[in-house]
Amino acid sequence: MKMNLMVSLFLWGLLSSAVIHSQTNIAPLGTAYTWAHNLEANADSNKVACPELNDEDPDSVIWLSRGLTGEGIDDIINAWQAAGVVWESAREIVDVVYINGPYDGTVYANGAFSKEESFRLQISRNGTTWEDSEIPADPEYPYFDFNDAAWGALVTDQPFSFKGEIGMVMGVRVAGIVHNWEAGSWNASCRQIMATSNEAVVKNTDEFPISQFVLYQNYPNPFNGGTLIHYNLAQAGTMTLRIFNLTGQAMTTLVNGEQSAGLHSAAWAGRDETGAKVPAGVYFYRLEVTIQDNKVSAVNKMTRLP
Repeated sequence: MKMNLMVSLFLWGLLSSAVIHSQTNIAPLGTAYTWAHNLEANADSNKVACPELNDEDPDSVIWLSRGLTGEGIDDIINAWQAAGVVWESAREIVDVVYINGPYDGTVYANGAFSKEESFRLQISRNGTTWEDSEIPADPEYPYFDFNDAAWGALVTDQPFSFKGEIGMVMGVRVAGIVHNWEAGSWNASCRQIMATSNEAVVKNTDEFPISQFVLYQNYPNPFNGGTLIHYNLAQAGTMTLRIFNLTGQAMTTLVNGEQSAGLHSAAWAGRDETGAKVPAGVYFYRLEVTIQDNKVSAVNKMTRLP
């Protein structure tokens, strides 16, 4: 027998506690609006609400959630740590969350899905074009396969909405209710966003304001394989991105040449210019930009694990 579920929505409002701060500048980078869900299952009347803010690490704020408890309830599915995990047969309303400002292109939109409705989560880099997520042929229930941290729900009968802004989004944990129809159990979890924006600007001028030249903290950090460095440029210019060790010795050059305005990224596999792996330890990455004789630079540090 299928369990009846009543889902009531409530507005969390402005989550002032979820403002993401810069590692080197304590001023807030923005605010985030979101909606969460209050779920009531008639089997045991347990309730779940989210998000909770985990601020133990101020440089990487993660919103947590609690799952319904009861017989047959699985652990909360984590689509960030388990990349590519398949979600089965979801039934809820996807609410609006929008990330603005310096970010990686991830956006969140409206949609509604259920067992009876055909619904597919999609990936968006800009909020206007969408890529289909992977889905099996002829699934018994809707399936959603998240192969990328960047995702969004297909906009259905509603315009795309802007709801707030925070710093750069490095990953997401997806909201959803997963139902094992045969076993008659429910697993509820809420939207979770891991966001970080650690800026380190060494020099800026009036012609090139600090807010438009951003060198983000690499991710992951610490790392033992490869890591990704994002940076934003308001104008095209000549850019150099180099890696240094603690003694100031240059390890390798990741970027050297002209680049257009906008958000860019460079990957470092933890190797020097000869292709040899560098030892574990602390390293620095320095971004230098020259635009019409105006030089701007920024430095951040990162840690390579053994």
